[in-house]
Amino acid sequence: MSNMTAKELVNELGLSRARLLYQIIAKLDNDKKPRKNAMGQYIFDDNAVKNIKQYYTSVGVKHNTSNVKQLDSKMIDTILSSLNSQVVKFEKQVDQLTNKLDDREQQLQKLTAEKEQIRQEKEKQITELTQEYNDQIAELHKLLDQQQKLNLATSEKNK
Repeated sequence: MSNMTAKELVNELGLSRARLLYQIIAKLDNDKKPRKNAMGQYIFDDNAVKNIKQYYTSVGVKHNTSNVKQLDSKMIDTILSSLNSQVVKFEKQVDQLTNKLDDREQQLQKLTAEKEQIRQEKEKQITELTQEYNDQIAELHKLLDQQQKLNLATSEKNK
């Protein structure tokens, strides 16, 4: 067998040119792919044809292009339907997670406000207790001064 053209090969295998060039050849290992000439066209020598046919039969590719197109269309519809349902599912999950996040943010804001209120109450209590303590100390100083004056007066009287 000598070199074949792409057209001869697709006719023999019952494929479209695009399927051969973009799907089957793309799936071949680099060492099994047909070489290209200086103009960028594939050279389908015996080895390349053999590799393409082996791949073609190993993956169970249909020989009837209309069946392949029909199957591809059905597969695409099925895949699109599946992907669309997954998108809807993911959108619902995103909405649920967004709602949970919003709830958590509200809880966090509420807790932050409560924390601030408690801090202010504690600060007020500390201020009040400090003032009460200072007032008590002042009263004690006053009593101490009176006691010292009384002791001094008593001491002078006893002299």
